[in-house]
Amino acid sequence: MYDFNESDLVASLDVLADLCNRESIPYDAIEYMIGEITYGGRVTEEMDFRTLRCSLKMFLNKDINFKSDYK
Repeated sequence: MYDFNESDLVASLDVLADLCNRESIPYDAIEYMIGEITYGGRVTEEMDFRTLRCSLKMFLNKDINFKSDYK
């Protein structure tokens, strides 16, 4: 069990708000800042870290902007 808290969520939402208000959304930067810094810094097991990164890749990619049926 990892000690994620509300401040992690708030920091992630701030990153999203800042980086998504640009002409071109930097998905790699969002993934790095949320996955590596905000949440990834608390994850200690390698497989948990890989799971975190894979989950982020499913939700943070260019397809979410262009496909109305993206799931």
